[in-house]
Amino acid sequence: MNLGSFNEKINHAQYPVIVDFWAPWCGPCKVSKPILEKLAVEYKNKVEFIQVNADENPGLLKELKVYGIPTLIAYREGKELKRMVGAKPATVFKGLFESLATGTAIKGGGLDLGQTFARLLAGGMFTYLGMQKPVENWYFIALGGLILASVVVSYLRNK
Repeated sequence: MNLGSFNEKINHAQYPVIVDFWAPWCGPCKVSKPILEKLAVEYKNKVEFIQVNADENPGLLKELKVYGIPTLIAYREGKELKRMVGAKPATVFKGLFESLATGTAIKGGGLDLGQTFARLLAGGMFTYLGMQKPVENWYFIALGGLILASVVVSYLRNK
């Protein structure tokens, strides 16, 4: 599939579209696939679900700036609304389908509670280690700050 035929499909879809970029060898794709296919059946005639094999369409992935798989991109009226990279819990995927089907704002796809806690703990630990005497290690402080900032960015993106 080239970019032209992809855009044609997205722009002329009867319903909002979710595109799943996947590959047969991808572990997270194998986890997500049955969840997404079940939701596609559940939301039939409300949301169109398209699967694109990344191995067979590298040019399309490059054009769309898809750098990791699995990647889901949600479209409404031909415009990209949301992009999710990686396997997510079924509730996050269901929320995406539901938001598209009902026309409500799309949220979710960010860090779950466990990921947030782990990043806060790691960021705090690196920052603490960097501030210990006798030698202050700026690179530990910087790494801790970056990890903590990733929590804030994830929160703000999905607010």
